[in-house]
Amino acid sequence: MFKKNRFKKGQISLDMILAIMFLLLVSVLIYQNVGTTTNIIKDSSIADKVYSIGDSFENYALLSYSKNINITMELKPIGNKNYTIYFAKKSISVTNPVNVTFYSNGNSVNVTGINVNKNSGRNIPDNIINISYDGYYVVKRTAILIN
Repeated sequence: MFKKNRFKKGQISLDMILAIMFLLLVSVLIYQNVGTTTNIIKDSSIADKVYSIGDSFENYALLSYSKNINITMELKPIGNKNYTIYFAKKSISVTNPVNVTFYSNGNSVNVTGINVNKNSGRNIPDNIINISYDGYYVVKRTAILIN
């Protein structure tokens, strides 16, 4: 008459296995997207910091040119990492705090300082600043000629 339903102990249904596999797949996709997003945010914040250094460099040059005065700027490393600023045929390697002086020279601005290398080996136009930081390169076109 009545049959007993016999289930084996520990049996997992096929639906449960599919649900677990789906959750694992969704988790992997979410992890991939979050990891990619955090790398993009890190890269953009580094580029923003380096670009702000280029902006400050240009602003000091413009101020020196427009007011016809000498201005000294202190460049510091970003955290514990060094960077190099290339402009014209010169370069500034920032490994420690470095002071550079901007002074107007007719229709351009000259930059001098202890760490200003006269021959960087790069032939960059006078209105371009190239900043190299930890594998990142930011190029900024300036409104004034910087020598």
